[in-house]
Amino acid sequence: MTSTEQAKIVIKENKQGAHSEIPRFAISYGKAVDTDTDRCRLISFKILSALKGEDNDVIIEVDSSLLNAPRQYRSDIALDFVRAVRGAGIDFRYDKNAEKASFFSQLFRIGDTSPSFRHRVLAYIPQNIWSSEGFINILPAQGIRYYIVPSSAQSSKLLDDMRQGYILDDEKLDMFDLIVFDCCVFGHMGVYTKHLSLDDIKGRLKNIL
Repeated sequence: MTSTEQAKIVIKENKQGAHSEIPRFAISYGKAVDTDTDRCRLISFKILSALKGEDNDVIIEVDSSLLNAPRQYRSDIALDFVRAVRGAGIDFRYDKNAEKASFFSQLFRIGDTSPSFRHRVLAYIPQNIWSSEGFINILPAQGIRYYIVPSSAQSSKLLDDMRQGYILDDEKLDMFDLIVFDCCVFGHMGVYTKHLSLDDIKGRLKNIL
């Protein structure tokens, strides 16, 4: 029995419509805080591969401020991903910026004088890298955003435009068929799209539902 057969995959649609703040679809595939991270990672990868299809590439965004992990571990998770994509020769962009703390968070950080940084990584993953052996193991389980793009996309320009903020959030919904935020440790992903219906999503997942 495969891992996807053991998992109960549930798709729910948000009837409020498609916009950048709330996912249009929610896909659950594991327990809340599943201790079997490798199992959830495999199920997640199979779902993402089915949503992506074989004709598309992916832009992966790892943002330390969005990771579902204790604050002291977030930098290491993001930097481990940087080292992995760099070592694999993957085209990526990386930024490190000081996080702005609110007045109250500064007020109650007694004895904690260490600076806090936000690490953001954008990586362009062509199909041949996505399907390569071992690629799944470099993906952080604590939260990743995936942008599904045609394989004909101008990868370097697209990475540069996203890095510089030239593409607004609402414009991303027009540009990409699917944007997915996935968190393996919770067995849950949110799907943002203006282009696909519930039947379209189920159609892409028909072989693993």
